[in-house]
Amino acid sequence: MNKGFPLFIQIQGKQFLVYGAGNVAARRVRGVLRYGGAVRVIALDIGTEMAELKKQYGKQLVIEQ
Repeated sequence: MNKGFPLFIQIQGKQFLVYGAGNVAARRVRGVLRYGGAVRVIALDIGTEMAELKKQYGKQLVIEQ
């Protein structure tokens, strides 16, 4: 049984901070970017999926290593 709580918020123009850049982070970041949020990712290593998101979304996604 899924115990997640559905939450609907307006994220366009909002800024988000994510620690880590693996597959799970990339999946969540993709959702935020898709709905117009800006994301700053801080990670030691950047996964290939996150690197592809950077190419696709440009200034909307900032990655700090």
